[in-house]
Amino acid sequence: MSTEIKKRIIIYGFGVAGKKAYNEFKKKFEIIAFVDGLCEIDAEFNGIPVFSPDVIPTLNYEIIFIASMYIDEIKNNLLKLGVNSDKVKLYKTGLSKFISSGDIAIQVGVNMYHNDSQLLNMAELVGKDGTVIGIEPDFNSIKYLQEYLDKKNFACKIIIVNKGTFSQKDTKEMYVASDGNNQLYSTYGTPSLASYKTWTRRKITVQVDTIDNILSELKIEPEKISHINMTINGCEYESLKGMTNILEKNKNLSLTVIAGRENEKGDIGFINGKPDHIVISDYLLDFGFKNTFSRFSPNSYGYVTAVKGNKDQEWLEWGDNNG
Repeated sequence: MSTEIKKRIIIYGFGVAGKKAYNEFKKKFEIIAFVDGLCEIDAEFNGIPVFSPDVIPTLNYEIIFIASMYIDEIKNNLLKLGVNSDKVKLYKTGLSKFISSGDIAIQVGVNMYHNDSQLLNMAELVGKDGTVIGIEPDFNSIKYLQEYLDKKNFACKIIIVNKGTFSQKDTKEMYVASDGNNQLYSTYGTPSLASYKTWTRRKITVQVDTIDNILSELKIEPEKISHINMTINGCEYESLKGMTNILEKNKNLSLTVIAGRENEKGDIGFINGKPDHIVISDYLLDFGFKNTFSRFSPNSYGYVTAVKGNKDQEWLEWGDNNG
């Protein structure tokens, strides 16, 4: 009986994505090492060594999987180390399942308070020929984002819109957090957000608009959008109702929409008495989307993933139904 010889691979990235890649690849490949620029001396994971990138030329491997959001930076580093580009592949997880080089992607709700906005991930994924649109009503978050972008110098085009999103053009109030950074949280669309302990009773008025209107003002055709990620503290459903033009006209679109939040009163995460992820999923079904809902953990909120058209084969890989 012949024994299948597994390909020898390196996983570049020792964070969450790298460990996900390990779990997915451990039976399919022979994982000889992790590589990470921030690795500790003599580090290992389940018996697999973790090296700095400088060690790569000494290793015998067939594929390097990049499991990190810093794709272009890592590719350039690998080329400098003499790695054959044909041996480098991208491990697709999270947004990388839906966004490719040259795409136009939208992040609704930027949230730059910890320098970990998904907008930054999108900017790496779309590359120099792509465009990322960030829509955010919080002026402080926009300021932090702009400061970060000035230092990072992404290759892609990044458009920032300082507005909230809703089902119609209007002005709305937002609560200000008491966590020292004055982060804003939406109140429109969710009745009792002030019960969150980290929030104050202080509110400010912000401009809100539909995503359809925002794209029209930017002169971007709805058919050109590849992916939209929505993380806006309970106003996701109202914002979806403000993008019917995109949902109708775009035949190849994917969406990831945060849902399933709850507070002690059960106000967040429910729309007219129904769980918001069910309402959102049913709404998107009417526009021809397939969708699933997954929680980040059993007692946590989660996300609706919806796809149609040429994204149809990718959506099942995102997560398990876990409503």
